[in-house]
Amino acid sequence: MKEVEDFLRKKIGMSETTKEHYRYILTSFFETVGKKPDEVTEDDIVNFIKRVEKKSSQRTYLQILSSFFKERNPKLSEFCRNSARGVKYPFKRVYLTKEEAEAFFRQIDNFRDKLMFAILLFTGVRVSELINIRKKDIDMDELSIEVVGKESKARKVFFPEKIANALRKYINKLRDDDRLFPLTRVEVFQLCRYYAKKAGIKKRISPHVFRHTFAVNFLKKGGSIHTLQQLLGHSSLAPTTAYLAMVGRDLREEYMRVMR
Repeated sequence: MKEVEDFLRKKIGMSETTKEHYRYILTSFFETVGKKPDEVTEDDIVNFIKRVEKKSSQRTYLQILSSFFKERNPKLSEFCRNSARGVKYPFKRVYLTKEEAEAFFRQIDNFRDKLMFAILLFTGVRVSELINIRKKDIDMDELSIEVVGKESKARKVFFPEKIANALRKYINKLRDDDRLFPLTRVEVFQLCRYYAKKAGIKKRISPHVFRHTFAVNFLKKGGSIHTLQQLLGHSSLAPTTAYLAMVGRDLREEYMRVMR
């Protein structure tokens, strides 16, 4: 859509991954309402947001719409911005159980995809970080990967021996500057949903669920909350500590299952 592309072209400094995310949301919006940007009303915004199930996604969509309409329709932009502030949602993170993770990987017969989701599961990287990993970022001696996270901050994450051989085989034919997984953020999401559906997983699964699963598993196996903060690339400890509650809930459920 021309108006969307014109808007994104002006976003100097915005990463291609973020632009792809904006493009997907804005295109979905205009296809759903079936109107041109100058014809959109507040009711169109409200009716569209009602279709979005997750509260966190509702806020993201409203913020992106607010940005899009900022110059084109300041009043509508303000409506979106104020609506985003009013969206309240509980802090809830979904993660995979051991059985669900095993079922997920059993559905994958593609070597690239299996390795890609294994890296998500064992490193906790964000999908935006995953799709920008290049061969030169990998240290096979240290079993580490250098990724660039939010605010362009670089950090090291590590992977276990059990996926080292597969990774070594995969990158063998790549050049140093080649991306490991030349996919878009949306394509990784689609693959994730596809394999989750095949596995019969009822939870709403996204690549970020693998990040949550990594964090929970790390803490359950005795990892330090401060080390986890560094591995996840959190600028403060606050978002990391939320995983402690998830581990506690999981332990209670395990106790009740065993002792009933």
